[in-house]
This record gives sequence, C-alpha cells and structure tokens, in this order.
Amino acid sequence: MTHVTLETQRTNFDLRAVYTGLVAMMGASIIFVPWLGGEIPYRLFFDDFYYYLVIVDAWVFDGEMSFFPGVKTNGFQPLWFSLIASVRWLFGRNDAILFATLSGIMWACQLVVICLAWK
Repeated sequence: MTHVTLETQRTNFDLRAVYTGLVAMMGASIIFVPWLGGEIPYRLFFDDFYYYLVIVDAWVFDGEMSFFPGVKTNGFQPLWFSLIASVRWLFGRNDAILFATLSGIMWACQLVVICLAWK
C-alpha cells in the first residue's frame, strides 16, 4: 500500500501545474502568432482536413453540401464538420484566423483532457 503524504500531494500538484502551464503557453503561441501577423500553423492540418474544408466552403458560401458543384455528399463526420463550419462562418475566408482558431480549440481540448486525467 502506498503512503501518500502532504509532500507527495504537493509535488504532484506542482508537476500538474507546470505541465498544464507549458501546454497552455504552447497553445497560446499557436493561437496568437497568426493573429499578430506571424506564421500560420498550416502544418497541424493535413489530408482529410482539406477535404472537409472544401465541403465546408461549399456549404457556408454556396449553400450546397458538396465536394464537387452539383454532386451532394454526406461523407463526413458531423461534429468535426460543424466545428470547422462554425469557425469558417464566423471569420469568412481568412485562413490565418481559421487555422489559428481551430488550433486553439484543439489545444484547449488537450488541456481539458489533461486536467480531467489528473483529477
């Protein structure tokens, strides 16, 4: 049986605080660098994301849920589609803000998971 002391609890809390702070700082840098005119975090998104982006653009700007004009599709994951569509609808065709906002949402989700895992 492991004996947990006040010192052990304090050390565990300190490690959680440090790790959570590091994740928060990394997330903040990804979110705010493009807003301040820096590099857009394109490298975080690849493959299927661009498939979703074509469908989202068609739906948000043309009112048609399709990959090719005139050919309707339902081949996507609704939650991820809704998230991308919401951000695209709010900020328009500004890719820098789209990528920064989605990156921030993903980092926030990671932070929530970390906090819940250490509960």
